[in-house]
Amino acid sequence: MRCSLLLLSLFLTAAAPAQDRTIRIPRDPRISPDGQRIALAWRGDVWTASIQGGEARRLTTHPDDDGAPWWTPDQAAIVFTSARGGSPQLYRVPVSGGAPMQLTHDSNRKTVHGFSKGGGQLLVSMRTDRGFHYSESTRLFAIDLTGERPKRMLLDVGLSQAALSPDGQHLLFVRGRPMWSRKGHRGTQAAQLWHADLRQEPPALRRIDEDQPGYQNIACQNPVWAPDGQSYYYISDPDGTFDLYEARLDDSAPRRVTRVGAADQSDDGVAFPSLSRDGATMLARRRFDLLAIDTQTGAAQPIALRASGDDHAVALERRVETSAEHVSFTPDGKQMAFVAGEDVWVMDRILREPVRVTNTPH
Repeated sequence: MRCSLLLLSLFLTAAAPAQDRTIRIPRDPRISPDGQRIALAWRGDVWTASIQGGEARRLTTHPDDDGAPWWTPDQAAIVFTSARGGSPQLYRVPVSGGAPMQLTHDSNRKTVHGFSKGGGQLLVSMRTDRGFHYSESTRLFAIDLTGERPKRMLLDVGLSQAALSPDGQHLLFVRGRPMWSRKGHRGTQAAQLWHADLRQEPPALRRIDEDQPGYQNIACQNPVWAPDGQSYYYISDPDGTFDLYEARLDDSAPRRVTRVGAADQSDDGVAFPSLSRDGATMLARRRFDLLAIDTQTGAAQPIALRASGDDHAVALERRVETSAEHVSFTPDGKQMAFVAGEDVWVMDRILREPVRVTNTPH
């Protein structure tokens, strides 16, 4: 049954008043090289803030999801990932603000892992056709920021995480299927930590962690180089809590840096570590918030962040519906329900003020 209705003009707006909002569960936190600022993704945009906390500043504003920010070595810009052009691409935006510049133009899924020595190239992992699962098919490439040279594969090995040493001669990478949320997992799928000596051709590969009895392996993931290029940090959970550890390439015994669950008797650990250039401060996330970790003492200082100003307003949508179908009346005939524009509406026949009761994505 179809029924002509009076003209329905629909205006959909949603805007929060200006207010301070606590930033919880920031994604992809990254400390600046000088250790004074942080970049993060929150509510689909890239933000920057002081390592001391306080008000965060929105750096990008776009309906599509912006994330995975990474500081350039000179701290003048931030590289991030966005699908604003239709497919996930890398963009660079000045820290002072401005229009982002697109860096890549291919269809591969990408993850940034840092910069080359000197900062002229981006280290990016991309999916290839060399395996079924991402951990087997992903390869590490160097992408020239000027676009003058084609991308170059650094290592023909499947990996999921990677970190290049400060001198560019060593690479730490993770094989397997690391999951920061899967604490206490033991088995063959636990993340493995490997070392590649790039001074040799082809690079010499060596696994750093060892298989445990019965292959009940412990995850070792998120490698981060220390400034000396001989020691490094990583996340592991031998006791069921992901904590930060420090080790050296000479295979000396690792040092446990943090015990984040000791204070509250919890097994909630840390994730997403990044290190300042001087090696003094490690940024990480625990539960819903960020921590600034002293790499010498292991002391962790919470970072409280807030976003001020107006929240994003949903774009004004104007639709005109001139007809409806599937009309149904209440027993007394005073109210009616109908379908218009793929949504269900109800309306009083006297006041004629339709109210939408469903919100179907278009």
